[in-house]
Amino acid sequence: MEEVKLSDVFVRVRIFILYAISQWKIVLLVGTLGAAVAGSYGYLKKPKYTASVTFTLDGEYDASSGLMSLAAQFGFDAGGVSSMFSGNNLLQFIKSRKLIEKTLLQHNAGEKETYADQFIKLYKIKARSKPIELPCFKVSDTTVSATPFQDSIMSTIVDLIQKKHLVATIPDRKTDIYQVDFTSNDPKLSIQFVQALMDNLGTMYTSVKTAKSAKNVRILEEKVDSLRAIISGAIQKRAATVDANLNPVFQSPMTSVQERQIEISIATAAIGEVAKNLEVSRFLLMKQAPLFSIIDEPKLPLKRQKISTLVLATAGGLLSLLVLVIYWLLSKPFQSFTQVYIKEKNK
Repeated sequence: MEEVKLSDVFVRVRIFILYAISQWKIVLLVGTLGAAVAGSYGYLKKPKYTASVTFTLDGEYDASSGLMSLAAQFGFDAGGVSSMFSGNNLLQFIKSRKLIEKTLLQHNAGEKETYADQFIKLYKIKARSKPIELPCFKVSDTTVSATPFQDSIMSTIVDLIQKKHLVATIPDRKTDIYQVDFTSNDPKLSIQFVQALMDNLGTMYTSVKTAKSAKNVRILEEKVDSLRAIISGAIQKRAATVDANLNPVFQSPMTSVQERQIEISIATAAIGEVAKNLEVSRFLLMKQAPLFSIIDEPKLPLKRQKISTLVLATAGGLLSLLVLVIYWLLSKPFQSFTQVYIKEKNK
């Protein structure tokens, strides 16, 4: 392998400097253009604002607790869904289409435009088939009645939010504290959207978390209502039988009265047990309701995120000069200049 001498390196550097000086107009032009392009980009680029929310979830159900044992004694399934709403599962749920879409179809108090329409206006979202006329969406909880055109626009907005605007993380894996960051070019939209998103997350989390206990409560309430109807009907029939047979000498009609009385007694005993179970089920539902605690919320003014125009202009100028240097090193004019310089030096 041929040894490279330090003196040869200095010679090459000297040759390049001399060549650059001879081409100073090109150097000045390329550097100025690079700085101008990068500086213009930095000047025209809108600043970004990030609204951050930190929260924690409490109310996880312990399968070994005395409350679970009490539920088992009465035949209730009070199993939790902690595995669904924990760790990475919760992070993915925060960025799910269902949750984002539900939030986009809402609007802030005092404003008529949905968050989806605000996104269309702010980021100038366009459709391929036809122009978008605002308002494109109405305030709703679902897009079941949406047209294919609206579904297409909604998918575009959701994809944009998932990729560039919404970030959900666990800053410290040793804790159960979650952080949600939402970034946009409008500070008010950033705050309003992330707050609405967290409200929907809390509602949905509570609904799913208590689904089984709530189902038990509804079933028992229906049973109580049914037994009350049976008792009420039996009492009315017994009274009607007594009114129709006022003569106590005839005992045959009293058989029907006694049957109604037995029916009332059985239903009364049953409703007592069901009512007891209902109270236990309601207690389980109350204890199982989770605590969705917001730790930190964003407040105006949000920090303005924008790279300095001067920094971008400097970086653009240096980058353009670097490209020029690489081009020169590979170009024939520079090779010819090098050969001529070496020949003249060796004379």
